Amino acid sequence: MSTKFYQPARMTLGSRLGTLVLSSLLMASVAQAAPLDLSKVPLFLNQAVDPNIMVTFDDSGSMSWGFTPNEVQDGEFPPAARPSYSIPIPYYCYWQTPMGYSSAFNKQYYDPNVTYSPPLRADGTTFPNARYTSAWEDGMAANRPNSPTGQTNTRNLSNDYRVTWGWDITRNPDHITHSNSPTTCNNGTRNGNIGGNRTWRFPFGDNAFYYRFNGDPDNLDQVFDPTQYTAVNVSAQSAAVQTNFANWWSYYRVRNFSATTALSRAFGSIDRNIRVAWKTINNSNVSGGNNQIRPLDGSWRQDFYEWIYRISRANGGTPNIGAVRSAGDYFERSGGNTFTNPYYEPTLLAATYNGAKELSCRQNFHMFFTDGAWNNTSGRRNADYDRASITLPDGIAYGDSPHTQVYRNENSNNVGGMADNAFYYWREDLRPDLPNRVPTFVADPSTGVTGPLVPPDQLPANLIEHPEIYWNPANNAASWQHMVNFMIVLDVATRLPFPDSLSGLRRGTTQWPYWVSNGDETPEKIDDTWHASVNSRGEMLVARRPDELVRALEEVLQNIARRRASASAVSVSSGVVTTGSLAYQTGFDTGDWSGFVEARDVNPDGSLGNIVWEAGPLLDTKVAGNGWDSQRRVFTVNTATGQGVPFRLGSLSPTQLGHLNRNPDTGIPDLRASQRINYIRGDRSQEISNGGDFRSRT
Repeated sequence: MSTKFYQPARMTLGSRLGTLVLSSLLMASVAQAAPLDLSKVPLFLNQAVDPNIMVTFDDSGSMSWGFTPNEVQDGEFPPAARPSYSIPIPYYCYWQTPMGYSSAFNKQYYDPNVTYSPPLRADGTTFPNARYTSAWEDGMAANRPNSPTGQTNTRNLSNDYRVTWGWDITRNPDHITHSNSPTTCNNGTRNGNIGGNRTWRFPFGDNAFYYRFNGDPDNLDQVFDPTQYTAVNVSAQSAAVQTNFANWWSYYRVRNFSATTALSRAFGSIDRNIRVAWKTINNSNVSGGNNQIRPLDGSWRQDFYEWIYRISRANGGTPNIGAVRSAGDYFERSGGNTFTNPYYEPTLLAATYNGAKELSCRQNFHMFFTDGAWNNTSGRRNADYDRASITLPDGIAYGDSPHTQVYRNENSNNVGGMADNAFYYWREDLRPDLPNRVPTFVADPSTGVTGPLVPPDQLPANLIEHPEIYWNPANNAASWQHMVNFMIVLDVATRLPFPDSLSGLRRGTTQWPYWVSNGDETPEKIDDTWHASVNSRGEMLVARRPDELVRALEEVLQNIARRRASASAVSVSSGVVTTGSLAYQTGFDTGDWSGFVEARDVNPDGSLGNIVWEAGPLLDTKVAGNGWDSQRRVFTVNTATGQGVPFRLGSLSPTQLGHLNRNPDTGIPDLRASQRINYIRGDRSQEISNGGDFRSRT
């Protein structure tokens, strides 16, 4: 399990070598054969069973707020968070400062460095761009199929701008408008809270605006210094900027707007064979009440997207503990030959277990999106599962050991939280009547953290048999039916430094803290959310801005795809080719699909010696900057002429360009041939890790 703020992994160019060579060969093959349905994963990994994903969405009241993090509204930044600068502003009313209208402080507000793309429809087409002079109050409600009447109100952002601070379920936003006589802020009564409408003297009257931060975002003194901000009048900017601002207003300006837009975009490119069900934290009815989980295609895809469109309003508590339990309970179901059975597989020719067509190797994932900490104990199992000794279904004993501290080293009062629920649904065999054939997964085969360092050549052939690798939360040794939790949270505060505390947690030098109160949303409960992802061998990703939500969700889906494709991470090595005094070897890691090409010395006894060079670092150097374009020679065949040509936009046939100008998942033309060609050549600017939407190469 990797735990991080959303920063997708960098790639090594060893993997890029294979990608470029293979891509050129595939392009050349077009001249020789009919179009192929090419695999999106390595061919020898592609015989994988499609997993289950339960999507849980936070529909609590705070999801209707127009600011992130929570401290922007209630001013709970402690003085210690502002180390030396004495801020001459009201302590609670950040909406009366430039910081409230800058993405440097209020992550929900418009960021000029982000392109705000509209949501996607179920068929992969995009919603229309919003118009600056008539921006939809709720762009998703206005443009979704079967949009309810009366939900297409618009606002002219050039002369009637207002800032949405909160939005209740009655669709009456608590907002801030321009006035030369602004609302008075009273620290004692905290009228900086979201309730009620307020006024402030906007820098350009009723024109839309934002503040550009000119300082160092890592320097809190500067972040809290109003003189570090410059007001920008959007009405004076280009048409493209105004459209981008209008898209933010219509599709991203409050938390549930940005979250539902992110869901629509992240699932736009998902493999349609992956099985999906859905629910919210305040309504445990699965998939609209029919309790089914199906491949995300056809009418089921339409139903899923319709659910996304209709959760753009929020009004409820935060029973996150119960949400984890309801998801885990679902994966205990059987139910015979119906889609209410998570293990049902209709393509089987005959019953496999219990008179039903069931697959015992199907994996279960829970994708949980939330903006805060749990604030009630509804659904708790009220037992200290992650501290209790037990023999797991594979016969391995779980108890107090140097390798298990990351799960069990917690305050003794921590009983019945999210982490306990998550550990229960990982450790228990959710279907004891099925064989234990769920594939294990090793992403990190390293040692030396919770035990002695073991040379790779001394590790067992089955890496999961080594205790440090078995208990490393980056790996998943569970072969029985269980549930893995992926937590996607907004920029909220943990008590422990996140993710830097993970090493101390694994070594047992850091302890999971006590949350003190069951009713309050405290940083320790975000630690408990993190702990839940660790306990279930999943991941917690923290998105700071609306655009990062899309990338965080895509990262989760990529993680699931890697687990789906690999029973256990192994290095697949080819034969060694020896020429003179050097031996050349290639390899492939099924854990992250990375490859390598290396040259080694040949020892006098014929064994392999030291590495002389490795292709990855050499290629990294070669493609640095604009090297991917100027320093590489990549070739293919023009299918119209049959001649070898450089793999560049101007050298390809109209048929080839037609394929490259289409979204490979939806088949819809998008005119992105140039970007795809550059990506194959080694350009990384369009990868998810750099703000684009192409796969991040690892």
